[in-house]
Amino acid sequence: MRLSLSTLNKTNSNTEVDGLIKEKFIEYGYVALNTNKQGYNYWIQDIAKLFNGNVEPDKHTLEGHKDVQVVSDKELFRQGDVPWHTDWSYGHTRFDGTILQCVSPGLGTPTVFCNMRDVFRLAVDTFGQEEVDDLFTNNGHYQPPEDLKYCFSPKQWRYTRRNPRKTPLAFTHTNGENYLYFSPGTLTKTDRPFDVDKYVDLLDKCSFQHDWQEGDILIWDNLRFMHKRAPFTGERQLLRIQFKYV
Repeated sequence: MRLSLSTLNKTNSNTEVDGLIKEKFIEYGYVALNTNKQGYNYWIQDIAKLFNGNVEPDKHTLEGHKDVQVVSDKELFRQGDVPWHTDWSYGHTRFDGTILQCVSPGLGTPTVFCNMRDVFRLAVDTFGQEEVDDLFTNNGHYQPPEDLKYCFSPKQWRYTRRNPRKTPLAFTHTNGENYLYFSPGTLTKTDRPFDVDKYVDLLDKCSFQHDWQEGDILIWDNLRFMHKRAPFTGERQLLRIQFKYV
């Protein structure tokens, strides 16, 4: 489900590693590597160049880098609780993937991930095929919560509040696998009744965590994985770029 590139060493060329990153991203939807330990001089923008169609945010960007956002105790998301979510679930510009690079792990607050293919399969086993199949035609409606207003420009905030995004609660990915798609932190309603709490109960059973170290880079498929983070104290800084497949 996830891949660490810790087996790589300096005998692998950057071209070989580039190809492996793309190959394993397509296969697993999640790739982790540590640039400091493995001796590669990758920076987040180097990874982003492997994927086309980078999406430029309009707030909390790193000085001098208009496509890199700062996720930290003082910037985006700050120190509070960030519940299970899919990045930009409420956005009408689709983000297919996310890249995070650790500048400072602080006290090491982990990010927890969940493969939504595994949740789909567990839901079928738990609730039955008929109930889960109904989710393919039941749309979730998504809007950013009020406490994230500071993350947006005034124009972007007004648009997202007036135009909720609608997305089916289950879908078939381009890889042919079925996945659930719901973002509890931003889901406001559904076309038909949907017990979000009982589905959230399945997430921890399919989850794993990444304990950040300086230099870590994570790349994940935003349509295949959800993630969350607990509140923390102290300093913590990550850099983020979101991208489209094409």
